[in-house]
Amino acid sequence: MKSHPDDLYTLVKSMDSREKIFFKAYSIRRRDNKGSHSYIKLFDVINTFKGKEYDTQLLKSRLKKAGFSNSLKKAKEHLTKAILKSLTEYHSDTSESIQMRALLDQAEILISKKIYKVAKKILLKTEKLARAYEKHGALIEICSLRSTIARETASQVELEYVTKEQIKYERRYSDYIRNIVEYKHLADKVHYLLNESDNKVQNSSGVREILNSPLLTSPKAALTHHAIRDYYNIHFQTSFFLQKGFDSKLAGRRQGDWIKYLESDKLKLFNRLSNEYLTALSNMMVIQSISREYQECEVLLNKADAFFNSLPSKRRTKVLELKIFVLTINYMVSQIKSGNPKKSIEAGEKIIAIATGENPNRIVLWDNLFSAYFLLEDYHEALKHLNEIINFKQKYRPDVQAMSRIYLLLTHYELGHLELLPYLAKQARHFFIKHECFSEFKKAMIQFFEKEIHIPEKKQERIIAFNKLKQRLETLFENPKYSAYLEYFNFISWLESKIENRPFVEILREKTLQKRNR
Repeated sequence: MKSHPDDLYTLVKSMDSREKIFFKAYSIRRRDNKGSHSYIKLFDVINTFKGKEYDTQLLKSRLKKAGFSNSLKKAKEHLTKAILKSLTEYHSDTSESIQMRALLDQAEILISKKIYKVAKKILLKTEKLARAYEKHGALIEICSLRSTIARETASQVELEYVTKEQIKYERRYSDYIRNIVEYKHLADKVHYLLNESDNKVQNSSGVREILNSPLLTSPKAALTHHAIRDYYNIHFQTSFFLQKGFDSKLAGRRQGDWIKYLESDKLKLFNRLSNEYLTALSNMMVIQSISREYQECEVLLNKADAFFNSLPSKRRTKVLELKIFVLTINYMVSQIKSGNPKKSIEAGEKIIAIATGENPNRIVLWDNLFSAYFLLEDYHEALKHLNEIINFKQKYRPDVQAMSRIYLLLTHYELGHLELLPYLAKQARHFFIKHECFSEFKKAMIQFFEKEIHIPEKKQERIIAFNKLKQRLETLFENPKYSAYLEYFNFISWLESKIENRPFVEILREKTLQKRNR
């Protein structure tokens, strides 16, 4: 039986090519004993594994062939520490937190050796960096170390500074930290309510209580960048939570203000706000998609791509790549909803490289590619992406994995494989029961494909069956609990295409135009 990938394997596979090259060079510089040679050999062997093939026994077998004879447990511990040290050094010039931590450590060492003059110089340099990046915890730590220097040197000048001037700064930093914590607490509450239950009615009163906080009436109450970020994110999250009261124009204005704030300082934007900026563009795209401003979605995607490509290669991290991936997925969804499947496919092809390897998000890409090819009536290509989802073994996005069983029935129907439908419906039923997700909507779809599409069947009888299913689903979709299924796939429009004998994509485009003109 295969063992699950351990933390070390996950760590190695999370490294990009540049990080791996740096680690090898870093290790060679520090290779001064036999143990270091063994952990490099372990790194090389782990790096040979691909996809789902990793297991402990195979690892031991490959290590033996590579001439590895040390303790595997100790080598793993040594390798983990070495990787973390090399990653810290590699990112030291792009992460202000790592830089400040290193400088503070240096200052503490110098103070312990009573080399106060050099320590103070380092603290002043660190203070400048901490203020620029609003690291108030580090600023309080700097104040504490300066107090230590003042007491130990018995310098009247230093003692006067820490008692009369520094105390003002410390109180201000404490106020900033308190403000950050208050906003963080509100943001944590929102995420708790979002994840607590699917019952939006039950949780909406809790959300309204949060929104009544004086901290959320204006961004002026937020004293730091971190607090301002939470202010806008809380409003974004709660806008979608309270869907009945969703005001897309208000949500768009707030998100637009947040984007303008991020863009107001280009230096900060490129140096440390890249992640937040791409997230903000992604959130704005969701708002524009709901508002049916599909052309604006394309503008946002182009803006995000241009920003990402303008970054130095070292800053184009896997985290930012994933942000571009999510942005592109949101764009694909918008184009599918508007009836432009070709644009969706073109965008999807650009991010296939990001979705390879250990990235579980590729299941979302396959889902959107299925929908796009289905709209184009290329059912064989749609089926190919469905099979990728169905054969996906990781426990990720169970909602997508469940819906793929419904899509499979639709696709085989379109391919004319009517004799397969009862068998596939039975398989889907077992899957839903096993995973405890057999909703009324899924029961309706299973019953339809299992019993109501007969072989052979007259065209008129089939239209009657489609009409019956349409009426049943329309009744179900009146309940918000089930209307969410339309976010996955427009089942009503598909049924109308069968009843009216018209292309599915044509009906989607008509409905999009009608809604936009309201």
